[in-house]
Amino acid sequence: MMKMRKIASLLLIAVSLTTTMTFAGCKKEKTEESKPQTVMFADFEQWSPDFQLMRVMSNFGAVSVNEDAEFVHGGKASAKLQPLGGYRVSQAPYKYKQSDPPYVYFPLSSANFEYDHSNVAKIEKIRLHLYNAQSEQKTVKIGFVAQIVNIEETARTAGTEFALKPGWNEINYFPDYALLNVLCDMHDVPGLYLEFEKTASRDIA
Repeated sequence: MMKMRKIASLLLIAVSLTTTMTFAGCKKEKTEESKPQTVMFADFEQWSPDFQLMRVMSNFGAVSVNEDAEFVHGGKASAKLQPLGGYRVSQAPYKYKQSDPPYVYFPLSSANFEYDHSNVAKIEKIRLHLYNAQSEQKTVKIGFVAQIVNIEETARTAGTEFALKPGWNEINYFPDYALLNVLCDMHDVPGLYLEFEKTASRDIA
């Protein structure tokens, strides 16, 4: 049991996700078309819409509100992610067969909250701030949701993998327009996903 708890705790990642989308032009004024515009997508200072719209997929683990200032990039709160991932247990000697990777995604448009960033062709880059609370390096994969199949399944792009050193990490993700253009309509992309490492455990503690 102690060994199981150790494995699970190493995969706990406290995350402060601040996503900025830098657009190539401004819609309102033609004179500002050449000026980039930065939009704060989610800073997790409030439940709605940041936490409310986050889609936590099956077997992910847990997502909760963090108010420990050490793990907050700006403001008073952040999102704490504890990714586990799906797995199956074979018989003795208790070998684990890993299956689904843990991931969450964020819808790029919402009628209720009146925003629409689904036209990825206008996005120059996405910036995220993530805190790795472990003493060892972890990884995160970032990419786009090409299609929402149902509430438990999505079709996703291959994504880009980033190393997370212990402590704060600033990540700049640049969309692969050529790949997106093949896999989906990049003018109407449903979401942005974050995928984490799997662990052979169901112990969120």
